[in-house]
Amino acid sequence: MLLITVIFFECLKVTGGKFIYVLDDTYIHLAYAKNIVLHNVWGVTQYEPSSSSSSPLWTLILSAVFFLSGVSEYVPLILNVLMSFVLIIIIYFIFTKYFLSGFYIIFSILAVIIFAPLAINIFTGMEHLLQTILVILFIFLSVKILTNSTGNSGTITKNDLILFVLAALLSAVRYESLIVIILIAALFFIQKKFLQTLLIIFSGIFPLIIFGWISVNNGGYIVPNSVLMKFILPEPVRIISEPGVYEALVNYIAINKKIIFLFLISVSLLILHIRLGRKFLTDIILLLFIIICVIIIHKISFSLSFFRYDTYLVITCIVINSIALYRYLSESFQIKTDFAYVRKNKIALFIFIVFSFILAFKSFDSKYIITASRNIYHQQYQMSRFLNKYYKGEGVALNDIGAVNFFADIRSVDLMGIGSNEVASRRLRGSFGSTDMNAIAASKNLRIAIVYKSWFEKSNAIPAEWVEAGMWKIQDNFICGDDEVSIFAFNPDESAELSKNLKAFSSELPGSIIQSGKYIQK
Repeated sequence: MLLITVIFFECLKVTGGKFIYVLDDTYIHLAYAKNIVLHNVWGVTQYEPSSSSSSPLWTLILSAVFFLSGVSEYVPLILNVLMSFVLIIIIYFIFTKYFLSGFYIIFSILAVIIFAPLAINIFTGMEHLLQTILVILFIFLSVKILTNSTGNSGTITKNDLILFVLAALLSAVRYESLIVIILIAALFFIQKKFLQTLLIIFSGIFPLIIFGWISVNNGGYIVPNSVLMKFILPEPVRIISEPGVYEALVNYIAINKKIIFLFLISVSLLILHIRLGRKFLTDIILLLFIIICVIIIHKISFSLSFFRYDTYLVITCIVINSIALYRYLSESFQIKTDFAYVRKNKIALFIFIVFSFILAFKSFDSKYIITASRNIYHQQYQMSRFLNKYYKGEGVALNDIGAVNFFADIRSVDLMGIGSNEVASRRLRGSFGSTDMNAIAASKNLRIAIVYKSWFEKSNAIPAEWVEAGMWKIQDNFICGDDEVSIFAFNPDESAELSKNLKAFSSELPGSIIQSGKYIQK
């Protein structure tokens, strides 16, 4: 709580007192929840449905809270603070079930807080802490059932029912959770628990079928646009296919060094426990085997190495490794792991906690949380202010759709296809160029576009007829897709009014934003 509080107020200092999340994606969920509650529309804009959320469960939770308490951008932050408390409590009770000593538990949980890192996941306002809670519960309950199985494989127990519910929630919170679900189902199949295997798989895919059916009936696809549009070659395939294979591999290792380190520890601990003569269907072996397989499959199947996608891997791996290491040390060497001398020495314990706080604040999360919050405030939030002031209710083309649709009332068209089914359809057909952009602009009666010009340069997609009225460039960019957005009018007549509006709004922008373009020259 101390770490969260300090970072929260540090963020407010760089955003003019306005709390801003560190990702624009957070505002996609917020816009969805707002439109569900206020307009009964499942979409990022109130004017048409779309399938932009890759976490239907998180969107529904936000909607439920909005329905009860009203629309507030603080809801995801509060929920994630609560989720972090729940996560720590669950980890604590799991450690006590495995008879870990008090100080070892403190050390292991601080490792989760610092190296996950918890703080940056809290300030994303996203669903990854909820996913982590569900993954940990699902894995540990599965291992308990598999290692304590004495009944008929055709008998459904209370724990089995809880497992089925967890499988359904897991797939609904993140689609890649199917990795864990399928792996656990395979272990039940190996143990000849065929009924449980079928029900785990059915529970896992049932929510996806429901949301897919809703999406298709609203003109979308069975898989969310956000999943379809972001799908590219899996990381190993992409690395091999690139000209500079060595550089790509080095970059991949640098980005994933944390999870690679934890993975190697898991493999080492698995080998050590096998050498102790443990059988496959024992808790420690199963836990290590599961997390090793999940990491391998996740990293082979997906191309995204952004920190938040690895949160459930990092935290679950730390928890399992902590248990496996404690068990190995205590059983193999009879090492005293209770650190009684530190626990009894209150001064030493206080110094340890203070040092941990300083380490956590100075580590990755605090520095970049503040920077990322400032980035979103200077770019996406300012875009929303400008659009809500001059283009309320009007058609606007975008490539970042979260904050703009939450804070402003506009008829947005997402040129990347995540928030617009028509664009998604054209992109999936492989035909999205300047002709398509002009066609969509005309059919949707759009007035202006605010986009990253660099995203469209390779495909030459931006039509020559569009008039670039101005550019806004932010400083010290860490999180935004580009440090500069370009504001276009779709014809010369619209350009004059756009330039006038940009000039009038220029004094309201934060001073660190570099403004350039035609409206500055007039």
